[in-house]
Amino acid sequence: MMQRSELLAAIDQCVLCGLCLPHCPTFLAEGREPESPRGRLMLLQAVAKGEIAPTEVDQTALNHCLLCRNCETHCPSQVRYSEIVVAARASILPLPADGGRERLLDAVAHPRSLALLGQMGQWYQKSGLQRVVRRRGWVRGELARLESLLPDYRPLPLEPLPQPSTQQGRVALFRGCMGNQLEPVALEAAKRLLQSCGFEVVEFTQPQCCGALHSHAGEIEQGDRLALATLAQLERSGADWLVGVSSSCIAQLLSFAALDKITTVEALLLRYWPNAWQPAPLSGSYALHTPCSNRNRLNNSAEAVELLTKIPQLVWQRLPVDGCCGAGGSHLLSDPEHAASFAIAPLQWLQQQPLGAIISTNIGCTLHLGAEARRRGVEIALYHPLELLLRSLLNSPSLPPH
Repeated sequence: MMQRSELLAAIDQCVLCGLCLPHCPTFLAEGREPESPRGRLMLLQAVAKGEIAPTEVDQTALNHCLLCRNCETHCPSQVRYSEIVVAARASILPLPADGGRERLLDAVAHPRSLALLGQMGQWYQKSGLQRVVRRRGWVRGELARLESLLPDYRPLPLEPLPQPSTQQGRVALFRGCMGNQLEPVALEAAKRLLQSCGFEVVEFTQPQCCGALHSHAGEIEQGDRLALATLAQLERSGADWLVGVSSSCIAQLLSFAALDKITTVEALLLRYWPNAWQPAPLSGSYALHTPCSNRNRLNNSAEAVELLTKIPQLVWQRLPVDGCCGAGGSHLLSDPEHAASFAIAPLQWLQQQPLGAIISTNIGCTLHLGAEARRRGVEIALYHPLELLLRSLLNSPSLPPH
């Protein structure tokens, strides 16, 4: 954790040039200096120097920050803006009390309780009750908003993929603290694709978490403990790589480990693509969303594009997002109305296009965009690229007869 002197030194790197402003989604939305990276840094500097008491600070604009890191990718001084904000939340200017956020962090830190809730949620989805509840509007208010975040249940075909001709190594599939509950289809697709590609897939026996939600809330030590516990399992497993399907989780874990040990499922599949894989055409038109974590942290936006181009006749366009979709880690829960404001423009664009689905590699963005679409009466399917690839391969003439 940064000491106050280190925090001030990091802030002092900012030369106030303002080159970050045109790339900050909150500044573009509000047009006010306090809603910009520069404005927030100046506020934090004044608090750190004791010029303003923390109790006198209106944190609204500061907490509007989505931690998208657009500013960092355009900063000539390489200011570690997101690290500064997180460090400030941990020391000089903690986030205001929020019961919902605190319950979420407590659940993430005690994943067995979360798993029980997840099992109940899966039953709710698979039983068909979810469709009935949504169609009849049986839930209202805050509960309705939370329920809208649950993804639709869409089982994968059971047909087998081609067996691998060579073994490529061992991978540990990172499921995360909420992956089994919120993106089981993407995880199942990942496991089957990796196995067909020649990888032995290792499953962790203990709970796993990247620690991002805690860190972003200023609970850095707890976030570090969760991430390091996951990486300790990786070492014990003897796996060659840890891979995941959610870009923000992989980006967070990369803060603690070497790049060659942690990667995305897409990266391994593209690197070791089997000759036996012959994707069949898929119908439908799709909007590809590129999460901030892919664009600004992993620098791997091309992976999803390369994967999709391997599926013949797949029609897709980029979803225009002005900086960030608004999910912002837990921001969609802590400030849902503010988060929702960033989804309006892309969803309005989507309604004007002949597109029926959104593709994304980050679970938070997927759930956020899906929930906001439903709130506006837009029927839209949500896919991870790996699910589309698996469905394409299962229609491939290279598959054995069944």
